[in-house]
Amino acid sequence: YFAAHANAAEGPEADALAAQARIALRSAAERAAALGSYEQAVTSLRQALTVTTDPVEEADLLERAGESASTAGHHEEADVLLRRAVEIHRGRGDRPAIARSTAALGRALLAPFRTIAAIAVLEPAAEEFADLAEDPGAVALLGQLARAYMLNGEPARAVEAADRALAAAELADYVELVADTLITKGTALASLRRGYE
Repeated sequence: YFAAHANAAEGPEADALAAQARIALRSAAERAAALGSYEQAVTSLRQALTVTTDPVEEADLLERAGESASTAGHHEEADVLLRRAVEIHRGRGDRPAIARSTAALGRALLAPFRTIAAIAVLEPAAEEFADLAEDPGAVALLGQLARAYMLNGEPARAVEAADRALAAAELADYVELVADTLITKGTALASLRRGYE
């Protein structure tokens, strides 16, 4: 579909081929990521971005590509992709999507231990989206802020942010976010010499 689109004349046929290419490339990326081939996932998502014109779909593809690039160790590319996703969501005024993409950006910045850069992104975002208390993106954002504080040697602040994230995540039954944040909190508690907890 991707090759056919590249060779098609502009018009309804090319548009239909682009839509099929996006579906196929997104599926290929999901399959590659499920198999641990994040490099291939990024390649497929990059191709899908070239045949995407809808801003919502573009931001979603950028976010997925950024997360895969981060996992593959392409930290600079992940930073660029995720910042672009945040920018598109912000331009559309989609606050839950901005929070979600910002959380992903924070995670990507923390992967290579860019803790100061992550805190600079996550702290103002946590304040901005404090009213989205039970939104999964806002909860993930708090979880990443807790991790940033923990990695920056601020365990007390990490526990405080983790507790805020955990309270919301447990009420909303976000099991994956609870588990992820508990790891951060446990590590921070150990630094505070509260090993039994």
